[in-house]
Amino acid sequence: DARILKTDIKVFDTANDAVPDSTFFDGCDFVIGPVYNKEFKNIMSHVPAELPVISPLDHRTTALTDEYPNMIQAPTNRIYQYRDLVKWLASDVQPTDTVLYISETNARDTVAIREMKEILKSSGLRYNEFSYTILQGRSISSALLSRMTRTGNNRVIIESESEAWVNDLVRNLTILSKKAKIILYSPSKIRSFESIDAENLYTNSLHVCLSYNIDYERPEVKNFLLKYRAIFHTEPTLFAFQGYDIATYFINLVNQYGYDWREKLEETPMRGLQATFDFHKKANNSAVNEGVRRIEYLPEGTIVDSELNVQ
Repeated sequence: DARILKTDIKVFDTANDAVPDSTFFDGCDFVIGPVYNKEFKNIMSHVPAELPVISPLDHRTTALTDEYPNMIQAPTNRIYQYRDLVKWLASDVQPTDTVLYISETNARDTVAIREMKEILKSSGLRYNEFSYTILQGRSISSALLSRMTRTGNNRVIIESESEAWVNDLVRNLTILSKKAKIILYSPSKIRSFESIDAENLYTNSLHVCLSYNIDYERPEVKNFLLKYRAIFHTEPTLFAFQGYDIATYFINLVNQYGYDWREKLEETPMRGLQATFDFHKKANNSAVNEGVRRIEYLPEGTIVDSELNVQ
């Protein structure tokens, strides 16, 4: 974007629980931060009720949007990733396909697992359930194969926080992929598991929904990298990308719509360099971002980042 927008920025360091005086916010169009959930309540009691406050990084601040009508949650909460993952799977399913939800037997009943199960149940998808323990890993291949189709795709969806179990499952699916076509759908945590052989993720055509992803082949990303290196003589961190996306999005909203910019949130999705913004208002007028990135691992060894996904 060749436009240059004049922006006045006030910066306050909240270290040591310091809080700015209420007059600090005079003339502001919005506030970005604090960064962490634990600091938010402290700052919100000093911000004028009509002034929008944007949470830039912490997913846990989503719950605070029920309490503060002037709050805008920029990071996409986990549950929206799950909803989109199931929606993606449902849109891909063909009449000859089989859908399997595979879980770890007797796994700790976490909030994440409960959320995934509830979303699957309410989706209307027809699916079969299969569970096993990691100790059974060497013997489950035949039982799992008996639940798979040989004529269509076997779309497997999982949710587990156990790296060892997920690694075992991915290995089993890779073995079975020689006999059946398998496409794996998983929450983004799978990408942080270091023990999983990345080649197995490509073999199983992994599909993931993420809050953040950078496609370094995009012209906009390449342009940002060149300018950042020229100015700061270093590489941008993920925080630099997030800060740029948030500042670009909200400054442009104010510039385009003026005082009424909050009324345009739901009408103005944007695909940033790292994040996707697709805001939806809650009953109390706070707003949460439901934008996600869809990532697909192709068998030939490449990763595809989908275009803007508006719910």
